[in-house]
Amino acid sequence: MVYEISYFVKKGGVMQGWRGTVEEWLAKLPADGRLRFVTAFSHGQLEVELYAPRDKDAQQPHPRDEIYVVAAGAGDFVMGNERVKFSAGDALFAPSGMAHRFEDFTGHFATWVMFYGPDGGEGPDDAGARDAEPGWHGTAGHWLAQVPQSGIRSVSAFQRGSLEVKLYAPRGEDPQAPHARDEFYVVARGRGVAMIGDERQSFGPADALFVPAGMTHRFEDFTNDLAIWVMFYGPDGGEGAA
Repeated sequence: MVYEISYFVKKGGVMQGWRGTVEEWLAKLPADGRLRFVTAFSHGQLEVELYAPRDKDAQQPHPRDEIYVVAAGAGDFVMGNERVKFSAGDALFAPSGMAHRFEDFTGHFATWVMFYGPDGGEGPDDAGARDAEPGWHGTAGHWLAQVPQSGIRSVSAFQRGSLEVKLYAPRGEDPQAPHARDEFYVVARGRGVAMIGDERQSFGPADALFVPAGMTHRFEDFTNDLAIWVMFYGPDGGEGAA
């Protein structure tokens, strides 16, 4: 079930933008069962969940590509034959069909999960190449060091199929213009105000934001340490409402 709350901004039935906080979606998680997740938002082929397993992560491989951004906690992420340490603010990619799970995680672990694209994923057409392709792990600290010191302060951290993941760290002001594709943000560090269309919403660390293709948006009144993961996906012009 997708809960519609005040952070959905709609005009004339058209989706304008969305903001979600970890706290509000943690409160909606089922109290029992090992797969503790709740669907927070959907738009076109994008489905966003908040996932907060306890004790053990029993998930199975998924038919679609997915991006995680860790909202709270730390632990190990196992992707195929690889194991990486993760902590709050890290981004992780698991291609469709890849076995993956979280292990040895802290008791307050929670992560945003973004499923997108078709069943079977968007990666290499060759099945052997897909099976051999590893996942991806990005830390905000590493990619902040790669951000240019002038101009648009963003760096492309990962690409696969239609997905492009950037780390964005504006300083002073946010000069960005509307984008041709749908985009999903998760705040790695800092806080401020998001203008999406003519709506204004405060945000802080680990908050998630959606901006549809072509929508005017910018960040205002933000702290100097602001760093945001940006996920562009899908076709030019966006996917339209679900």
